[in-house]
Amino acid sequence: MNLDPESTVLIVGAGPTGLALALGLATAGVPVRLIDSKAAPATTSRAIGIQARTLELLDLFGLGETFVSLGLRAHAGNIYAKSRQLVHLDLTCLQSRYPFILLLEQTQTERLLTEALLRRGVQVERGVELLSFEQDDGGINVQFSQSGAGPMAGRYAFMVGCDGAHSITRHGLGIGFSGATLGQKFMLADVDVRWRLPDDQFHIFTSPEGLMAIFPMRSGHRLIAGTPEEPIASTNGPTLSQLEEVAAQRTAVEMTFSNLRWSSFFQVNSRLATRLRVGRVFLAGDAAHIHSPAGAQGMNTGIQDALNLAWKLAFVLRGDAAPGLLDTYQTERYPVEHGVLRKAEILTRMVSLRAPPLRHARNLIVPPLARTRLVQSVARKTISQIGINYRRGRVSVLDGLAAGDRMPDAEFELEGGETRRLYSLLDGVHFMLLLVSRSDVNRLGASLAGLVPKRVTQLICARSLLCDAHQDLHECFCLIRPDAYVAQLGPISQVAEAIDWLGAHLQH
Repeated sequence: MNLDPESTVLIVGAGPTGLALALGLATAGVPVRLIDSKAAPATTSRAIGIQARTLELLDLFGLGETFVSLGLRAHAGNIYAKSRQLVHLDLTCLQSRYPFILLLEQTQTERLLTEALLRRGVQVERGVELLSFEQDDGGINVQFSQSGAGPMAGRYAFMVGCDGAHSITRHGLGIGFSGATLGQKFMLADVDVRWRLPDDQFHIFTSPEGLMAIFPMRSGHRLIAGTPEEPIASTNGPTLSQLEEVAAQRTAVEMTFSNLRWSSFFQVNSRLATRLRVGRVFLAGDAAHIHSPAGAQGMNTGIQDALNLAWKLAFVLRGDAAPGLLDTYQTERYPVEHGVLRKAEILTRMVSLRAPPLRHARNLIVPPLARTRLVQSVARKTISQIGINYRRGRVSVLDGLAAGDRMPDAEFELEGGETRRLYSLLDGVHFMLLLVSRSDVNRLGASLAGLVPKRVTQLICARSLLCDAHQDLHECFCLIRPDAYVAQLGPISQVAEAIDWLGAHLQH
């Protein structure tokens, strides 16, 4: 891909966030340079949970089913106090094509994204370390070092730091990283577990000795647990006997461990950058937010940061939108990131209670509450991230949908009776203006065709839109963003509002 300094985006860090950002930009035809200081991809991984909303967004790039074919589908999750079940969260009712958490090693996620990038002509440059950068009104001057080649320099239109918790990009911008390092250390292990619990669900155990969680995978299990009161003095990871001892302390469920493939200790931080942008430089993923692994939210939040930012950078660089569009990255993603941190902290505290009175109260109150339909629905939408929205101020709601909401992967009916799935036509690059009417919708579409900017917007005419089991929309329009969120919607009689919105936000 030809790298024009006036239009190239430099991405620092080739983890899942940087790879997803590069994929979104490359799909839109934007020149990308993706660098990583490591000489080779990691061979071990911490993040294994891919949520429904992330799979939906990957589906825009034709990757959803590929990911699913390689992972294990967890259709439910459980929280126990010893052997007593406190919470059973059923994910099969999730209104998504992916009603589960996909459990797949981060190494596989990175491999699939890297291969998708290669098909678009982008290759990760490894062993390239960011040294420093300076920006002006027209771009960014960057200094690098490369293994075996010495110092180098380059100029770029924008730069995005996806370079992790110790981000050189964040430090170079002077952005704070507020929060705390939690006192307790945790252990991670990939190990085989023999037990009677179902292996299509994940299991979290809470006890006075600390929490322990076990996630099934295609090959073996992932174990996460807080260390004992006195952290184990070892430069290596926990041994099989130490894992067995921890499990015996924290649950009455019988289990045996074998085939320990990898293990490590790690410290949990809960931190959020004080801002996500300075001028032409942005932060995404772990460079912007890190937190407890509770809920498997971190990698998903980073990938969704990337795909929120990618289309906006592409529109600005192509001249299809004013630079002010980039301001919405901060206004939309920062509240999401703050909410993820807060919820992860609450869940971690809930399962880590040690004081007997508090544990007794939790064990008494939580089970009946967790069984209610409302709590189940809220919990499903939260953990799957399909409940994330970008609503701002007072918005008009049409049959439960509003501007800023995630657009469901609806089926719609064409004039001849053929049905299509909405996300099969979304591409992560264009807006879609969907017109739904039982009357002569094609004639309406023809009258609007000249007003819709074809360079950035698809026009689709349908007879009906089936959003989920409870929603069948008629006589409406829906303007859908490249990242599959609703930009505008309303009665078909007010479709001119969609044209006005495009005119106000995009240049054409």
